[in-house]
Amino acid sequence: MEIAGRKEEVEILESLLDKNESSFVALYGRRRVGKTFLIRQVYANSIIFECSGVHGDTMQQQLENFWRTLNETKPKAKSSLPPKTWIEAFFRLRAILDKQKTGKKKVIFLDEISWFETPRSGFLAALDIFWNQYCTKRTDIILVICGSAASWIIEKVINNKGGLHNRITNSILLMPLTLGETKDFFGLKNIKLSLKDIAQIYMCVGGVPYYLKDIKPGESVAQIVNQLFYKKQAILKNEFENLYAALFSNNTLHEKVVKALSTKNKGLTRNEIIKIAKVKGGGGLTIVLQELIQCGFVMPIYPINKTKEDCLFRLIDEYSLFF
Repeated sequence: MEIAGRKEEVEILESLLDKNESSFVALYGRRRVGKTFLIRQVYANSIIFECSGVHGDTMQQQLENFWRTLNETKPKAKSSLPPKTWIEAFFRLRAILDKQKTGKKKVIFLDEISWFETPRSGFLAALDIFWNQYCTKRTDIILVICGSAASWIIEKVINNKGGLHNRITNSILLMPLTLGETKDFFGLKNIKLSLKDIAQIYMCVGGVPYYLKDIKPGESVAQIVNQLFYKKQAILKNEFENLYAALFSNNTLHEKVVKALSTKNKGLTRNEIIKIAKVKGGGGLTIVLQELIQCGFVMPIYPINKTKEDCLFRLIDEYSLFF
C-alpha cells in the first residue's frame, strides 16, 4: 500500500477492521484530495460493494447504476429488473451480504453520496433503514460514505436530525497533504526536487494529490507551473470554478468571499468581507464562513483582548491564493 502521509487516517480506517461491531464512516473533503484512492488502498481486500453516484442523473438512472453494480458483484445470479425504490435496492444489497462468508469485515463503499439523493428519491431514508435495521445488528460491516460535497455530508448525514442522528461512528475530513507529505509524495513518484523547489510548488497548488500527480521527473518549477496553469490544456485552468461548485451548493457566495479574502494576507473581519465582496451580512454569510472553515480553506483568528467582531478570517488554501 503506497500512500504518502495519511498516517492518522490510515490508522483509524485500519482499526475498524478489528472492531467487534459495525462501523459507519463519513469521509469528506475537497475534490481531488484523494478520498476514493485512500479507501480503495486501505480496504483493497475488504470491499464487497462499491458504487458511485452520478452527477445530474435522475432517480431512475441512479437506481439502474446501483442495480448494474450489484449485478457485477453477483455475476452468476439471475438477472432481474432494476429496483423501483431505494429501499428495494438496499434490500437487494442485504441479500448479497447475507451470502458472504462470516468472520471477515465487509466494506460497503458509497462514493459521491450526495448525487444519489435526487429530489423526493427517499435515498437517505433507505440508507437510514439499511444502517439502523441491518448493519447495527451485525458486527462485520463497515459502511463508508464519501463525497466532495462537504456541506451536504455535514448537514444531511453528520448533523442529521432524523434517523441518522448520531449514527456516524467515524467522521474524517481529508485535508491536502502537508509540505512534508508532499515531499514524500514526490519521492514515491521518483521525482527529485530541491526543498526550495518543493516549497515553491506547494505555494502554488498546496498538497492536493491530483494537482501534483502529472508532474514529471526533470521538470523545473517554471515548467511545472506552466504545465499546470497556462498551457492550452492545463488541468488547473478552470479548476477554481469547479472546485467550489463541487463542494458547495450556491457556491457563488463562497467564491466572492474567497476572492475578497485573497486581497489581504493577514485576513479580513466580517464587516470588511461584506464591504469588499459586496455581499449581505446575516445567516447566509455565517454559513458560508463556517463551511469554508470546516473544509480547510479559511482559518479564523481571534485577536487577544478584542471582541468577537474583531475576528479575522484568513484564506489559507494555497491553490486559491495562487489562482
